[in-house]
Amino acid sequence: GRDVATLLPRIKMYADALSSAYSAGQVVGTDKDTLIHWKLAPNASHCTDCIEVAKASPFTKDTLPTQPKSGWCQCKSNCKCTLSFELASKETVERIKKTSFPMAYWKSRLMGLKINSK
Repeated sequence: GRDVATLLPRIKMYADALSSAYSAGQVVGTDKDTLIHWKLAPNASHCTDCIEVAKASPFTKDTLPTQPKSGWCQCKSNCKCTLSFELASKETVERIKKTSFPMAYWKSRLMGLKINSK
């Protein structure tokens, strides 16, 4: 009994959430010698989660904590960020792996930011 126009934002949110699956597929399918950069969209308002992840860039496919629109960031599926991919030397990728925050840090940090933002 609701007007379709009132449902459009929710429909868009579900459709946007699918782009997270696309990003996840890109990450899984990328070469192991690839750096992944979290890019903040210009002229967009960003949550503190996205800003922190972007500052920690670049990542490897093993150290990337999440993908844009995945729901792990405060902006959930409304995230405007993107991922970019760059081939790198094995040495550079290994250095990034060694200096990246562990996944346990990101899980507790992102979940902690969600809890604190309520």
